[in-house]
Amino acid sequence: MGQVERFLEEKYGAAGRLSGGYTNLAYKIETNPPLVAKIASLSNEDLLNEANALQVLHGKVPTPKYIDDHSLESSFILVTSYERGENGQSILDTGDMAKAEAVFKNMGLVLANLIHSHAYTDGSLKLRKAKVLEPASLDFVPQPLVEKSRTFFPLLSTDMNEWVLSHGDYGSHNILFDSDGKITVIDWEWTEWFHPLVDIAWTLWNTKLHYPHMADRLNQAFLKAYQSVRPLAYTEPLIKAYVLYKIWHLLNRLHHADAAVQNNWVSRLDWTLRTNIL
Repeated sequence: MGQVERFLEEKYGAAGRLSGGYTNLAYKIETNPPLVAKIASLSNEDLLNEANALQVLHGKVPTPKYIDDHSLESSFILVTSYERGENGQSILDTGDMAKAEAVFKNMGLVLANLIHSHAYTDGSLKLRKAKVLEPASLDFVPQPLVEKSRTFFPLLSTDMNEWVLSHGDYGSHNILFDSDGKITVIDWEWTEWFHPLVDIAWTLWNTKLHYPHMADRLNQAFLKAYQSVRPLAYTEPLIKAYVLYKIWHLLNRLHHADAAVQNNWVSRLDWTLRTNIL
């Protein structure tokens, strides 16, 4: 048993590893009710960002409840409530189109009503602000893809008056859907103040990439629900610009990643530049 596991058992009780739907190492703690512990390196500020977000959003957005956090030598541990529900991506995998459409409709309504309803403040909430930086040359990214990406970045909004609270990794993979139709939004590590199109574009892109046979119908259900609450102008170039912003955010973290991981994201970059998302 490792140090983290011993700490969790001594502090809370028996803990077992979790897999699906979690970016970092995660454990389910068998208390009553159960808890989740997510672990990341202290040098990785994403989990601290999520801890801040969950505290800010408590009672305002359907998220896991912040319980506590701990620093343990080189690790940061975030403890939250354990939320039950079927992962949205798992629902898509079943091929049940009616249920999938219901998920995407609710995703649009939750995003518009409860998340993007928080306009940018002066930053006193300790949440990140977007950094709109032109793509830099990376040794594992072909230069033509870098140059083509750069043509989209002037479309990104730097006007903070247009910014709202964004989830940062919105999509069916970070949604829990229970039998009563209630949605819980998980994994808030990449939340930041930015233009609302960033969450919309990332949702559309994820569906188009992973579920192309379902994407048009599901994405339209999502957009229609969102627009019924928060009408927002968008175009193919705008959607692509915000997707590219997210992809480059990831690419810039992959300097020391395995070549297979680097190549996977370069392929996705190439696909995005060649494909209409809408």
